[in-house]
Amino acid sequence: MKTAVITKLMILLPAVLVLSSCGGGGNGVGNTNTQPTAALVKLYTAGTLASGTQIGGIDVMLHLPSGVSVKSVSNPPETDNGIVMASGLAVPNSSVVASYTAYTGVVHILLANPNGFGTGEFATVNCDITAGSHPVQTDFTVSGMTAKDLNGSDISGLNSGLTVDIH
Repeated sequence: MKTAVITKLMILLPAVLVLSSCGGGGNGVGNTNTQPTAALVKLYTAGTLASGTQIGGIDVMLHLPSGVSVKSVSNPPETDNGIVMASGLAVPNSSVVASYTAYTGVVHILLANPNGFGTGEFATVNCDITAGSHPVQTDFTVSGMTAKDLNGSDISGLNSGLTVDIH
């Protein structure tokens, strides 16, 4: 009787192991065929501010790769509400205006904060990914960033960057 039970377990064990390693019919880890539908882009500044200096405004352009867009209206070419938002250190008291030009894939972001903020994350952009597109973080770029202090003077020595969460 013990031998029969052990024999059945020996037969069932490989099947249990195969099924337990299965992803349940979904796209498993390492499957690059999963179609992403959205990307969350976070923009940040890096560098050192002079003592007592705060960022009062930022002007920057986010370049989206082919197959990635943001919801917007064309006249005037502004992003929809909730698409580009102040985030990180810039959240309190910031105003954001963003325009989007679909044929160039550029989101132009202007952010102002009368109280100022330090270096770090300052804006989040919610993007849409079209079917058949599979962008990666390095496909997104920023350019032309200028930062102003609370008196409207240029701040030098700062760089811009971004992180992208594609899902």
